[in-house]
Amino acid sequence: MTRRKVSTRSTLVDDISTRPLIHEKLPPELMAVIFESYVSCFLANLLAKWSYEQTEKPKNNICLPLLLGAVCQTWRSIAWSSPQLWGFIVIKPRRLDDLLSVEVAEECLSRSGQLPLKIIIVFSNNPDNGQAAISNPKSVLGRLASVVNGHSHQWEYLHLICPPALFPLFSGGPQGAPIIDRLLLTTADYDFDFHGFDNPPFTMTGAESRPSFIHTTHFWFKSIKINWSNITKAIIVDKIRLDDLIELLRQAPQLVICIISGFGDLDPTDQFSLDNLPIVHHELQQLHFGGYYEGHDLEWFFDSLILPGLKTLRLYNMPYHSILANIEALVCRSSCRLRDLTLSVVRYTYEELIRLLQKNPFLNELELQSCVIDIRELLVLLEDTSFLQTSNRILEEAFLPELNSVMITKDDSIIWDDSLYALILDLIKTSPNEPDSQSGRRPLHQVDIKSPGSESSETPVCFNKDVVQSLFDLSTSRSFIIDLSQGGVDLLEHSAKHWGIWRPRE
Repeated sequence: MTRRKVSTRSTLVDDISTRPLIHEKLPPELMAVIFESYVSCFLANLLAKWSYEQTEKPKNNICLPLLLGAVCQTWRSIAWSSPQLWGFIVIKPRRLDDLLSVEVAEECLSRSGQLPLKIIIVFSNNPDNGQAAISNPKSVLGRLASVVNGHSHQWEYLHLICPPALFPLFSGGPQGAPIIDRLLLTTADYDFDFHGFDNPPFTMTGAESRPSFIHTTHFWFKSIKINWSNITKAIIVDKIRLDDLIELLRQAPQLVICIISGFGDLDPTDQFSLDNLPIVHHELQQLHFGGYYEGHDLEWFFDSLILPGLKTLRLYNMPYHSILANIEALVCRSSCRLRDLTLSVVRYTYEELIRLLQKNPFLNELELQSCVIDIRELLVLLEDTSFLQTSNRILEEAFLPELNSVMITKDDSIIWDDSLYALILDLIKTSPNEPDSQSGRRPLHQVDIKSPGSESSETPVCFNKDVVQSLFDLSTSRSFIIDLSQGGVDLLEHSAKHWGIWRPRE
């Protein structure tokens, strides 16, 4: 490097180092808005991950203003004087003598003013730790509970990830939790057993403590002593007894979305009341229900329901029971307008499926995962009933006249021959610019069919160029979604490349 270049570089470095940093040019009020936006985005991503996936636990205490303030004195001054940044905190004591967690909690809570709080508390899943904390209120967990409960009137979001013995510590203060909206109780890494497993009751003080969202993992429904009257969304993960689920519907009249993953038989020791059955729940619109269940009460459960507002029904992992007849009876009894139906690893016959579909003329989306029937038989029926009008008269008993999307996943192989591609083309209208009302066709705009591949089988090609051209044109028109794959390979793209007509989709 020449002397001139060295001199020029040195001059540039000196010039840059003497210039004020960009954040020093911005008014503190604007920096506070930027910080708040950052905290909001960070919080939204974090809560979404922990609220629904819960695949990872936070490793450390998290207090974002402390992180921002560690950058420089200017940032620290702005963060320290912005109460809205202090409303989210993750508290994770590492040990029973971890005083730092208490100090971080006290600092954040004191600086938050009276703003709403989002709090996540994480502690090791060791029951002995929980018992020690309860027996000694001066322990770190006891002191932490005292600090957090003192601000329960500010709780908006509370997520406890700890052994069940710790839950009673965080019941709130004398003022209750009047603005709490989301409550999550997670006893992660616990082996759940219906026989002999018991949780200490979790309660929330104050009559106005009425969350609208609850998510529990490995925690007994009967151990949750809260006011359910305001709950609109409930996620219960492994597990809930079927009679407890009926009781949940009774106690939560405003429930709109109910997601159940894992359930068990009726409690043999409990005299469950059969009075007022079937139960009528007017508000429930979405029921997601799944779990590898081998008991004998599943049919009873569905026969105990009337759900006139039901729009979405998703059934998962129920290969041991043929319950589609009970679902058909539920739909007829409820007079509901089902819009979205998903069956994943569910036992049924072709005849049972067709009878259920015939009872749901308002269905928009049909998804069959691990489909157990011959898909050609279903596709042929859909093609035969594609036209919904005859001489401008709508057929009185049209089959799925409003179906917009069909998604099918097979666990076994599919014969991808030219006739299957042609059948799929016949399912949808051939002119992207022709309105459904003029074509008289069912408004089917999405066909998604997936099958597994194998190392020994070649990727199939459709040898009817005209069919490939038509399907590819439709798939690139933005009016249709056509996804045909085997072993993760896009078969339509593969066939289009074979014929030299492939082009990147916009």
